[in-house]
Amino acid sequence: MTDIKPAALSRALLALTTAAVLSAGLTACGSSDDEPVTADPAPPSATVEPSLTAAQQAACDGLLEAATALLDLGGSGDEGPSDEQLTQLGDLFEGLASGLSGDEQTAATAVATTLDEVVETGNTKLLEDESLLGSMLAPAAAGRTLCDYAPVDFMAHETPAASADGDPEMAYMGLPDALPAARTSFGLTNEGQDFHEALIMKVSDSYTGTMDDLLQLDDEAMMQAAEIVAATMTAPGATAFTNVDLTAGRYVVLCHIPVMDGAGPDAQPKMGASGPVWHYTVGMAHEVTVS
Repeated sequence: MTDIKPAALSRALLALTTAAVLSAGLTACGSSDDEPVTADPAPPSATVEPSLTAAQQAACDGLLEAATALLDLGGSGDEGPSDEQLTQLGDLFEGLASGLSGDEQTAATAVATTLDEVVETGNTKLLEDESLLGSMLAPAAAGRTLCDYAPVDFMAHETPAASADGDPEMAYMGLPDALPAARTSFGLTNEGQDFHEALIMKVSDSYTGTMDDLLQLDDEAMMQAAEIVAATMTAPGATAFTNVDLTAGRYVVLCHIPVMDGAGPDAQPKMGASGPVWHYTVGMAHEVTVS
């Protein structure tokens, strides 16, 4: 994964979070589709036959790569992604489409087709199409519907203006303190009024500070101490997914969206003594140990 500061990532993901994104790539809260799909365990003596075709297994592998593809796209700089980046991303989604089905396949195909058109015509305005951005998010749901990745479901919760300084209190609810090493499908449900994200960051083995120490660092130092391995974002009343191959170590999940001062299109990030007040500075951060 390329080195991308959390602030830059947040700006990139904020561009994805519109009503069109929700209709294309997110599942409404309370939907029965949010329930993890599990299979009955086979008897110990039984020979378990492969349940996925080669194309499906390749798609499941590709979902892990897709989880970081938007991070790379968001870190492409002011000039935007290169043709090479767009071609690689299009190839990735074309591969996903060959192994997926239903809405996830349709979305992946739409991404591949549109990115090919951008490269061929140079019409980068197509990258701003909200339906395209939604399609980039949609295939992640297959991590649990097809790939049977271990499901982890949690919520973004807000208590508005609960603190003395008028800042809201925010937290992840239901996110465990420990998880087994495994390919994992994270599902973040937003029960608040603001957009929320989950940046899943693996802490470097060389970093010995606590999570609170990590959260005090500036963006550059934080990215030296931890690497973003996956991310997702949800609008109010929605659930979004991301997939990651968890390996042993320390992880921090945090929301790097600014608390807004005011409401509506003219609202600006609320500023504190050292810069913007981020959601993680008012409680939306959680450490997870993977073993």
